Amino acid sequence: MSKFSILYIDVPRFYNNRHDVRKDNPDKKSKFGLGVNTRYPLGTMDNKKLELLPLLSVAEDNCALFSWSTCPNLPDDIKLLEAWNFRYVTVAFVWVKTYQSGQIFFGPGSYSGSNAELCLLAMRGSLPRNPLSCSQIIHEEISPEILLTPHPRTPENKIWHSAKPPIVRDHIVSIFGDLPRLEIFARTLTPGWESLGYEIDQKDIWDSLPALAAMPQVGPTPVNKLTYSTGSLILKG
Repeated sequence: MSKFSILYIDVPRFYNNRHDVRKDNPDKKSKFGLGVNTRYPLGTMDNKKLELLPLLSVAEDNCALFSWSTCPNLPDDIKLLEAWNFRYVTVAFVWVKTYQSGQIFFGPGSYSGSNAELCLLAMRGSLPRNPLSCSQIIHEEISPEILLTPHPRTPENKIWHSAKPPIVRDHIVSIFGDLPRLEIFARTLTPGWESLGYEIDQKDIWDSLPALAAMPQVGPTPVNKLTYSTGSLILKG
């Protein structure tokens, strides 16, 4: 069976204040825009459904789980980690979004203008780690827990909705080392990682995750050497 020491996940969460208003009025948007609810071909999921994801089927007894969260959903996301039988440890990364100009992004919000997203770290058992092996910062030293970066964009220079900074994967490897690792709900393939996601294989995660768990442990495509960069991991000969 395929088991991994590192799991990385960005769930397609349902937001009840971002319903698909296009069904009633195609020209109307909420103050949050159409949001994530209209971006996933297979639809978003609420916590009750997410809790049923069989993460333990692909997790080693000693496993680190990195899971993206937003500030309003933080209590629910910590409960979700516990439902998956992981214990919440800390906020591993804070992504502070900027415009391409470098100016801090000022987003919508019910109270203050929203910006940051959180990457939570939860553990099952324990793993050796390299404390302070990475500054967790892009470009300049602001704070050891802040990622300051423009929003990822497509080749056409359009904002890639909900995409996270690729360098986060580098930092994860820097902390825990070159262990078997799996990204769930992945948007792209990454060297050194096993990746599952509809945008990669056009398969529902409820089918692809159990199928991967049942496969022999073969590991991802081998990589000769990995270097840390301000983007995703780079192949070196």
